Amino acid sequence: MSNTFKINLLGSSFSFQTNEDPDYINRILSYLEQEINKSQSSFHIKEPLKISLLTCINLIDELFREQKSSEQDRTDAEALAQRLISSIDAALAEEE
Repeated sequence: MSNTFKINLLGSSFSFQTNEDPDYINRILSYLEQEINKSQSSFHIKEPLKISLLTCINLIDELFREQKSSEQDRTDAEALAQRLISSIDAALAEEE
């Protein structure tokens, strides 16, 4: 079922429709509003376009940092799994 959402940010408003869960979309919109407010207070800029762009840059930076952290976690997990396999193989070889 399609849900309609209305956005009012930085003096602009518009509506959009999505099939996503309303709670999920509301969490996204709330987070976006928080990030815009942080950008406004950090940079002391009033122009909506500049605030939007700075907020986008900050959000993309956050995304890239999370992706890098996730990749490192995956690499660490793979290395741990390989060490465990090697230990198990060694233990089984000693029993033979």
